[in-house]
Amino acid sequence: MKSLFFYGTLRDAETLALVLGPFADGIRVGEATLPDHCVFSVTDEDFPTLVAEPGSEAAGLLVENLDPAALDRLIFFEDGFDYALRPVEVLAEGARRPAEVFFSHGPKIVPDGPWDYARWRREQQPAFAAAARELMAHYGTTPEEEVDRIWPGIRTRSFARARAATEPVRAELRHGLGAADVQQGPVSRPYLDLFAVEAHEVTPARFDGAAPTTIRRTALASGDAITVLPWDPMRDRVLLVEQFRIGPHARGDRMPWTLEAVAGRIDAATSAEATARREAEEEAGLTLGRLARIGRYYPSPGLLAESIESFVGEADLAEAGGLHGLAYEDEDIRAFTCSRAEAMQAAASGEIATGPLLLTLYWLEANAARLRDEWRD
Repeated sequence: MKSLFFYGTLRDAETLALVLGPFADGIRVGEATLPDHCVFSVTDEDFPTLVAEPGSEAAGLLVENLDPAALDRLIFFEDGFDYALRPVEVLAEGARRPAEVFFSHGPKIVPDGPWDYARWRREQQPAFAAAARELMAHYGTTPEEEVDRIWPGIRTRSFARARAATEPVRAELRHGLGAADVQQGPVSRPYLDLFAVEAHEVTPARFDGAAPTTIRRTALASGDAITVLPWDPMRDRVLLVEQFRIGPHARGDRMPWTLEAVAGRIDAATSAEATARREAEEEAGLTLGRLARIGRYYPSPGLLAESIESFVGEADLAEAGGLHGLAYEDEDIRAFTCSRAEAMQAAASGEIATGPLLLTLYWLEANAARLRDEWRD
């Protein structure tokens, strides 16, 4: 039997139970501390790391009576985050006790200030627990070395679902049917990577009140995204990006390079606004000023489990443009500026054929004068 000390997300009872599964019964759990260590946040992540720091104490839990099967499940979960076990001595119930703890060993673990467990529980626990539930559903069928590949997508989708659960709802024009009026059946994922193809068996209520029918529907679950159109109100110019897209190519489009607004996936607990600023830097080398929110919408609700939030971003476009993108994501992005009138002409001609950019341009056409007045210093 093993004793492990947990200082991060596995301090949470729900997450620990999900990871241990049927082996959660019979363990002994108590508060403990690890001397001469501190718990730090990990840059751009929603889990912490342990850092040696003389004189400090890392608070956590001592979990005892872990059998080999339970340990195997823990290793499957933690190794996806580049953690490995090391022996330590912790303080529990006034005495030193031997234990083991997961220490980081991968290059992606970059400490970034003290981690606040209470804040994590308030802001991120529901989404993280949902991600742990989906990941552990793959235990025993997915090789341990595959966790690194599938975790980012699981995490992104789980945080999207957590956002959906807290977003305000309106039903002035709608009938009023809600999530409680859908009976959820089995879900299978015949394809799983950064995105997932999910086959759902659902039984939604009917408008006429008749007995509902169970139907099978397939969704591409990708998480949430943003778009932002950089606009220079002084010069009345916008920045567009052009890049190859697999969707038009798979359809057989003769020119599968599309004109778009800056766009990107919302990572875990990052806000939509912060994502817009990050993507403007990555895709166009721009630092945005003020942001005007257009709205949040489903671009293709019959297929995509994706919500997009679109913005117009204040920018100085005097010297903007060039080739951008992240090499490790194989991005090849051409950024260029044009007048707003030229962009509207391209929308009217059909050269601009991407939904979020069309929506944003027409919104800006209707709101440019008001926005210019609001942004005038």
